[in-house]
This record gives sequence, structure tokens and C-alpha cells, in this order.
Amino acid sequence: MKTSVPALLALGTIFALASCTKDPTETSVTSSPVSRTQTSSMIIGNWNLLEERDTTISLTGIKASSWSLENWVYNFDTDGILRIEHDGFTDLFTYEFVDNNYINIGWTGTPNVIATDTIVSLTKSELVFKHWKNNEDQSKTKKVYYFAK
Repeated sequence: MKTSVPALLALGTIFALASCTKDPTETSVTSSPVSRTQTSSMIIGNWNLLEERDTTISLTGIKASSWSLENWVYNFDTDGILRIEHDGFTDLFTYEFVDNNYINIGWTGTPNVIATDTIVSLTKSELVFKHWKNNEDQSKTKKVYYFAK
């Protein structure tokens, strides 16, 4: 049986496309939600960080901590910049709403590493979201942030 050259080229192209891998700078967290939505107007402005709860899950067990924080302000600007201010110090991060439940925040300050945070609650006066962090020792930490305007 003789196979035509165009059929072989088509088969080779399909194989090449199927074997392509994902960009190594993408994390699995950022690739799950793919839609983009306009920034909710409720998040714009200054939010006071009231409390942060961290729960680390590892092979050795679960360790949780919680603390109240004073003088921490998260300012979500209309230009997609998150300004975190504390006692005169300001750090800048990018943010983007993926959809109504998820927000991408460039926590490390680099455009190649963006974590997708789950929005637990967003009202005119309350914002709660959680952030998962993969630790070097193979454990994971869930951070839950509680804010008020």
C-alpha cells in the first residue's frame, strides 16, 4: 500500500502539534481558569488587612497559625497594580481577574510567576481570598487573607 506525501505531511504535523509541551514558565495553577473578566469595581481602593491564617499541610502533619495585622493596606488600582503598604513601605504586584471567583496576583513580582487566588468573599466592605503556596520541602501552605474597607 502506497501513502501519498500530503497524507504523510498531515500526519507528521498532527503528531508534532500533539507532542508540544506547555510553556515551562506557566504553572498549573494559572492554566486552570482561562477566561478573563473585567475587574470588579468593588475591589478597587484601599483594603485593611485584618487577619491572615496559614495552614501548612505536609507528610508530617498539619500546622496552622493565625494572626491579626495592623497598618497593612492593600490598594487595588484601576490600572491592574496592587500596592501593598505597611509603615511607609510600598511593594507593587500585578493583578488580573480571571473570572468572578479567581484573581491572578503576581506575588513574586515577576511576570512569569503568577498565582491564581480564590476569592472566597467580595462585598463593598469585605474581601476574603485564599492563596496556595508550594513549599521547598514538598508541603503546601494555604493562606487566607481577611480584609475590610
